[in-house]
Amino acid sequence: MDLCPNCLHEVSKKDRICPVCKQKLVKKRSKKFMISFLSIVILIGGVAIFYKNAHSKDRIMNKFESALANHDASALEKLVVHTDSSKITKSEAAALSRLVTAVGEVKTAAYFKAVEQNDLMHTYKMVAPEASIEKSVNPDLTYEIKGVSSKNVIPGLYEIEGVFLPKDFPTTSIAKQLVVEQDTQIDEDLFNSSPISFRNIDLGLISNVALQHGKNSVPILTLIEKSPFSIPNRYKAEFRLVADLPWGKTTSKKLFIDEVSSSFSVNLVNEETESKMNKLGEQLHLALMKKNFDTTVFSSNALKNIKKMKKTEIEYSSSFLSPATVAVDDENHITGLIAWYNHNSADYFNLYLKYDPATNDFTIEKVGDIYNSDENWMDHVLPNLPKQPENLVAAFLKANFNTFLDNSEFVKKNVVRLNATTLIMGQVPNIEVEKFNRIEDDLIDVSIIQYFGERKLHFDAIFSANKDQYWRITKMTALTEKNN
Repeated sequence: MDLCPNCLHEVSKKDRICPVCKQKLVKKRSKKFMISFLSIVILIGGVAIFYKNAHSKDRIMNKFESALANHDASALEKLVVHTDSSKITKSEAAALSRLVTAVGEVKTAAYFKAVEQNDLMHTYKMVAPEASIEKSVNPDLTYEIKGVSSKNVIPGLYEIEGVFLPKDFPTTSIAKQLVVEQDTQIDEDLFNSSPISFRNIDLGLISNVALQHGKNSVPILTLIEKSPFSIPNRYKAEFRLVADLPWGKTTSKKLFIDEVSSSFSVNLVNEETESKMNKLGEQLHLALMKKNFDTTVFSSNALKNIKKMKKTEIEYSSSFLSPATVAVDDENHITGLIAWYNHNSADYFNLYLKYDPATNDFTIEKVGDIYNSDENWMDHVLPNLPKQPENLVAAFLKANFNTFLDNSEFVKKNVVRLNATTLIMGQVPNIEVEKFNRIEDDLIDVSIIQYFGERKLHFDAIFSANKDQYWRITKMTALTEKNN
C-alpha cells in the first residue's frame, strides 16, 4: 500500500484520488520505464552522431573522390546536389561520370566543393557552380540536354540533342558535349547541316505516305509544307516510307534521309497484294496463251482486248505484272493499280487492276494496246492518273526552289542584276517564268507556270532577301488552273 502525501492515509496503487482528503495522487515512474526512455534517447543520439560523422566534410569528400575514381554514377547521385540543395538526376550523375573519363579525376573534382547542408547536424554534400548551354545561332536548330528538363545542370559530359526544324521530324541528332560553365558554347561543327527538300515525288500519292523512324512517324505532306529544313551532315538515322493504301499498309526498305528526299521510293504493294498480282499474272498468261483460265478475274472489256491479242502470233512468255502507280476516280480517290506487262524484251501493254474493298481483291478491269519500250508508258494509261492539288504543288515548288537558293552563292542579294529566270529554270521540270516584277529592292514578284502534260498550273511567287542577304521564296500561291 502507498500513503497519501497530504493526509498520510493509506491508498491503493489503483487510486488516482485520496478517498479521504481528495488529493490527486501522482504515480512514480517505474525503473523499467525510465530505463526504456533513456535507451531511446541514447539510441537517437547515437544515430544522429553516426549520421553526422558519415556526412561530415572529410567523409563526404573521401566518398566523392572514391565515386569519381570508380565511375560510380549511382553513388555520385547521392553525394552531389545543386546549389539550391535539390537532388541531381540520373542523367546528370552519368554525365559527371563521363566527365572523369574526358578530363580526369583531379580536374573534375576541382569543379566541386563540400558545402554544409544542415546548421544543426553540420552535414555536407558536394556542390559545383551551375552550368548551362547557350542558345543556337541557327534559327532552324535548338539545343536540349538529353534527359534533363532543367536549364541549369552540374558540370558534366552531356548528350546534346540538336532538334532541327520541323519539330514534327521523327527523330533528332545527338552529340556529346562538355558543359562545365554558364552558357557553354556548343560546338556547331557537331551539327553542321544542309537544307533538305523532297524531289521526284508522286504528288498524287503523297497524302497517303508517312516517314517513319522506330515508333515515330510524320506525314510526308507535313515535311513538304515545311521544306526546306536543315538536317545535320553527320545524321545517319534510317527511315522507312509507309504508305496507307486501300489494300493495306506498305513499307519501304530502310533509307537515309537524303535517299528519301531524292528518290522517294514508295512500295505500292505489300506481300499479300504481290501474291494476288502474281495470281492475276498467271491467269493473264494462260488467257494470252489460249489455255483455260479463270474468266471471273477479268471484266468483259478486258476479255475483248485479250481476244484480239490472242489472234496475233506473239509468244507471251511472261506472267509477271509490275505495279507502276495508283489509279484514281474523278474525285482523286484511289481505285486500284496501274500495272504493266512485258511480254518480250521490247513490247509492253498496261493494265488497270481495279480494287474491290468488299472482297479485298483485284480484277483486271482494262487491258491496253501494245506499245514499244521507246514510248512513254504514261501515254498509254487507261484510267485517271492522280491529280496533284494546286496547293500541294505550290508547297512542293516553294520547297525545291528554296533548297536551291540556300545552296547557291550566286543568289546573294548583292549580286548585280539578279535574274529570276536563272533562279528558277532548270530547278524543277516543265517550269516557265511568265512575269518578273521587282517591287522593291528587297522584294520580287514572279509569275510561274508548270506544265503537267496538257494541264497548266499558274503560281505567284514572292522572293525576298533575308537578314543574311540571301533570296528566298516567302510566299507561293496557286492561281486558278488554266488548260491549253
